[in-house]
Amino acid sequence: MGMGNAGVGECNPGKERGVLQYNKRAYYDFLSKGEEPNIHIPAKPIYIHVDKDALKRIFQNLIKNYLNHGTGSISISVKEEGNQVSISFKNYAPGIDRAETEKLFKRFYTGDQSRTKKTTGLGLSIVKNLVAKMNGEIEANVEGSFLIINITFLMVYN
Repeated sequence: MGMGNAGVGECNPGKERGVLQYNKRAYYDFLSKGEEPNIHIPAKPIYIHVDKDALKRIFQNLIKNYLNHGTGSISISVKEEGNQVSISFKNYAPGIDRAETEKLFKRFYTGDQSRTKKTTGLGLSIVKNLVAKMNGEIEANVEGSFLIINITFLMVYN
């Protein structure tokens, strides 16, 4: 993996350096579903030492997972927490419970028991492996009827 510093959420017009900038096309995917993501990013850039392509894949897989399985709105936030950056994806997910969140990152797991959606159950497993390879952490939690997937990486100070 080619590791380098990536700006998380950096949104400077004309520059494609910020992680959220990599996924501009996904914004239109949200709109096609009738949703507009609620995105919270800090005003100043936050840098992490990661493989940019892997981080792009992480975002793509999490967004695709929401588009395939999510309902209601999604909130994506980036924030500093001490010497770490926290990237959270939160969406309405009625019916999901703590027991199911423990299975989400297992290979081939799909919560769609009726198999009406053609998914492989690999997307979140790939996310977990990529996060681990970049020395990050990932966890899934349920708060009320909301699923929260939180990723943390150590910050790089420029």
